[in-house]
Amino acid sequence: FFAVLTTFLIPICISVGWSSIKSYKKEYMIAFLIRESLMIAASCMPDLSLFHVFPESVLISM
Repeated sequence: FFAVLTTFLIPICISVGWSSIKSYKKEYMIAFLIRESLMIAASCMPDLSLFHVFPESVLISM
């Protein structure tokens, strides 16, 4: 459920924030795509130890 929710919410977040970004649009998109892939990986982890590693890696990019 969270992977699907993340997939639908990230394009909305990108479109809302796109007008406020004047420079570094490429880096903005790269950061969002990395964050999206880490959030999807965190919600799809079957192993409990990796389930704790991936949410912490999402916080690094913030």
